[in-house]
Amino acid sequence: MEIKQKKLSNQHTFTFNEHSLNFAFKNKSGAEDVDVEYGTFPDKSSLLIEQNDWLRNVGILWFLLGALNIGRAVFSDNPVTGTGLWLFLGVICLIWFAVTKVRYSVFKTETSNIFVIQNGQHDHIIDEISKRKKHNYCSGMVMLMLIMTLKAK
Repeated sequence: MEIKQKKLSNQHTFTFNEHSLNFAFKNKSGAEDVDVEYGTFPDKSSLLIEQNDWLRNVGILWFLLGALNIGRAVFSDNPVTGTGLWLFLGVICLIWFAVTKVRYSVFKTETSNIFVIQNGQHDHIIDEISKRKKHNYCSGMVMLMLIMTLKAK
């Protein structure tokens, strides 16, 4: 089974093999492809937020500058028309900042970090990994018990 995630320039592919997960990603910084056995996949994750702080800061600055221009025009009885450009640009920057923010659950494994984008597929991916991890654990336990039984005879 294969699940693909995409947000902006981030493309993640999760391929669920019988005993291991293949995680491949590609973004503007590079690409990687790793295999992780389900038994070594961690239960806990951390949170990573990728965002453009410069865009947020400029948006706040322009928003405040525009609000100040409008407030000054209102209190000095000048026409308000034409004073909202900076306010408009600030709002556009803040909206773009919010839209381009990407949140990840990061699972640190022995070989690499596995990034799962927090979108509509996030829970399905985590559930599938957990299900396969439990299945492989139970299969391994059955094999171990079988070997121990054969050795005892």
